[in-house]
Amino acid sequence: MSGGKELWVVGQYRGEAEDGRRVWDFQGVFESEVDAVKACRTDQYFIAPVVLGESLPHELMTEWPGVYYPHRKESK
Repeated sequence: MSGGKELWVVGQYRGEAEDGRRVWDFQGVFESEVDAVKACRTDQYFIAPVVLGESLPHELMTEWPGVYYPHRKESK
């Protein structure tokens, strides 16, 4: 990572669109992984790391590096 502050995005998975893209709702951004996990209400919530001030690739990403669902048994 670039040296910027690492933050944690929380989202809620909603399903897949007709074109196969995953649909999710933004739930918040947290300073710690622990706080992000606490914000997850069901097994449909995921967390993923991001770095403040760092751009993501312009290309479509099929997987978000570091994403996981804290309340799913097979996660992480």
